[in-house]
Amino acid sequence: MNRMADAIVRYGSKFYQLLGNRRKFERLPLSGAITAKCSGYCTEKTYDCACRDISLRGIGIVSAEPMAPPMYVHLYSDEQACSHSAIVRYCITCGNVFRIGLEFISETDYRSAARNDGAKHN
Repeated sequence: MNRMADAIVRYGSKFYQLLGNRRKFERLPLSGAITAKCSGYCTEKTYDCACRDISLRGIGIVSAEPMAPPMYVHLYSDEQACSHSAIVRYCITCGNVFRIGLEFISETDYRSAARNDGAKHN
């Protein structure tokens, strides 16, 4: 029975990887430092991160601290001279760091989310 259970688990795992890793846009490797800033109600937290990869829709980063989905963040890179808003889609532990997937969003969506977060606490 254990062999059957093992086979089912392996099949389920491969099926999950197949479905979970489908991407519309190719990810390209990217390295460098990036800063993520989260502004919540009466708080502001800054995360110093490293880039892993980037696509047209998002970016993969590594951080020493976790970021909880669906946190909204603003990204800054002095090296690339750019900034972007994003939403955390996943955060997984990988050894002693966290791999975080971010989806880019418009500045309008970011501002709207910040206003809504503040309204929840009034």
